[in-house]
Order: sequence, then C-alpha cells, then structure tokens
Amino acid sequence: MDTKSKAVKTLLLKLALAPSEVEVQKIIDADPMLSKQQTWKPYGDYYGNFNTIYNQQQESVASLVEKPINAIDHLLLKECKLRGINPEGNKAPKSMQEAVESFFGIKKGDFSEVGGKKRRELASNILIIAEGSRESPNIVVADTGEGQQPSHFEDTFVSLHKGNKDKIRFVQGKYNMGGTGVLAFCGEYHYQLFLSRKTPALLKSNRDDRWGFTLVRLHKVTSSDPYKNSWYEYCVDENGEIPSFPGETLNILPNNGGFSSGSYVKMFNYYLPDPSIIGFGLWRELNRFLYAPALPLMLYEAREYKGHSRTKLMLGNKMRTM
Repeated sequence: MDTKSKAVKTLLLKLALAPSEVEVQKIIDADPMLSKQQTWKPYGDYYGNFNTIYNQQQESVASLVEKPINAIDHLLLKECKLRGINPEGNKAPKSMQEAVESFFGIKKGDFSEVGGKKRRELASNILIIAEGSRESPNIVVADTGEGQQPSHFEDTFVSLHKGNKDKIRFVQGKYNMGGTGVLAFCGEYHYQLFLSRKTPALLKSNRDDRWGFTLVRLHKVTSSDPYKNSWYEYCVDENGEIPSFPGETLNILPNNGGFSSGSYVKMFNYYLPDPSIIGFGLWRELNRFLYAPALPLMLYEAREYKGHSRTKLMLGNKMRTM
C-alpha cells in the first residue's frame, strides 16, 4: 500500500472509531485534507440542497428506517448480480418476495417458517449498532450487500434525484432522497460517514478493488459565503475524488470484528426519543415501522449495559403477532 493510501486508511479508521461528533470535529481540524474548504463538495452537486434534505420524515426513527431498507435492497441486488442476472432485465425477480425466495430459498419470501438459526444467519448480514454515549449514541448500519466502488459514490450515496432503482422491481428504494432524512437528527454538526467496498466477486478481474469513504456535514452559512442559505456537503481528496485505499478486511465492527465488503454508514450522536438499550426502545419502534421486512435484522448494543444481551433480532410486528 502506497503512502497516500496508508494515510487515507488511517483517516478512515479514526473517523469510523470516533466516539462522538466532538472527536470528529477534532479530526477534521487536525487533518490537512479535511481542514480545507476546497475539499468539500455540495451534496447532490447542489448548493440549494438544504430544503430537499430537510423535507423528509419528521421523526428520527422513521428517517433511520431508510437505512436498513437500503441495506435489504443492497443484499438482494448483490445476490441477483452474483447469479449473472441483470436487475433491470426480464429474468430478474418481479417483487421482493420473489427475490427472497429465489436468492435465499425462503418460500414466498416469508421467513416465519424459517428456524431460529437460519434467521440469525440472515440477520447477521444487516447490523444496526448503538455505540458511544448512553444519552446520544452513534448509530451504525452495516450490511454485506453489493457495496459501491469509490467512483460510484457521487451517483449513489451522495446523490439526489438520480432514480437509481426506478427500473428494478424487487427493491423498495426509489426516489434517491429518503436516506438523507437522517441528517437532520445527527447531532449538532450533522456528521454522517459513508464507507463502502464493492463485493470483490462482482468486480472484473478484481480491478478497482478499493474501499471508498466520505464524510457528510452541514455547512452553516457565514458572511463570507457566496450563498445565503446553509447546505450539506461531503469530503473529497485533493483531486476532487472520493478518498480510497486498497480493499482488505477492516476491524471496525464491535469487539474488533472484521468488515470485508458492503456498506457501513455511521450517524454521529443520533437523536432517539428513547436512547436506552437498543434492544428496548429502538427495537420496538423499528418493529413498528418495518412491519414486515423482507429480511430480518440484527441489533447490537455496543454500549456498556450489564445484565443484557448484546444482540437482538428484529423481525417486524407481523412476525410478533403471528
């Protein structure tokens, strides 16, 4: 790994392991790349993005739900492409239920008949992690889906109105906006970290097998700015590209767990009406909003609470009432 890539990896690890937005601010101030305004671009390539981003869900949990929904989409897309099927083609599944049955062998996409071991195995592909402080935790959503190459970030993670999934019938996301709803609830500075690596098996001859990352923040307008309203922006390197480094396993999951590919989204100091143990308040709300998820999720409590299990499956209220 060359010197530049090592520096980018070191910066990413600092951000991914930062315990709070205060620490993120310190990292930005001390970093020769992030501390320059020239290495920040407007989200969606649009300085007037504030109203679009804030015109989303009005509740923090309703906004957060968009992240596991996207994660489920990414997993289904990965399985589709691994089979050599064009997601927009005639051979692709016509619905999420059909996709889950075809790709995971679950009849009619209904995992109510699947045993507990299989459910946990499926749920381990989508982790929702609470870490940091008890009062204002960081929330991480990590999935083992298809992932994105650094060169595709600006058409996916930090884009607006691209309509990337308009022609794919077996995924839920459509409008390329809902994922921005969380930004309003990310602490005082509104930091959100995106990290992703394309599934190596989906790359041609493993070319461009690199991790890419970017940090999103709110740029509060000042008298020296050319625009009168604040906007959201994301960081790039000195060449105007998404920072990247060669693909490898990163030990950024709880208990120094490895993360090999997929997408990792960290929302710093995320506001939750009930910030207590993730397996209580947030679990109940997620079950309500995700009444019948296409795949189960795994909630992981990384904060120190004695006498409680670290993990809890989230299956949706449909399953709970059966």
